[in-house]
Amino acid sequence: TKEIADAVKLQLKACEFPRCKYLVQVVIGEQRGEGVRMGCRCFWDSETDCYATETYTNDSLFCVATAFSVYLY
Repeated sequence: TKEIADAVKLQLKACEFPRCKYLVQVVIGEQRGEGVRMGCRCFWDSETDCYATETYTNDSLFCVATAFSVYLY
């Protein structure tokens, strides 16, 4: 998961948005037919901060990657 998170963070840094800090969380788990719920709470400025999430699944595993961008004042 660290390798995936680092790759995503490098792609974000390549965009060179000024004064942004990036946080990336990756969760990988086994598909067992039980379902998974994930959530987060953030205290941020909705004008400048944002996030994106992507999910990948196959017959044996799931992967959820979430990237946060926070503007540094």
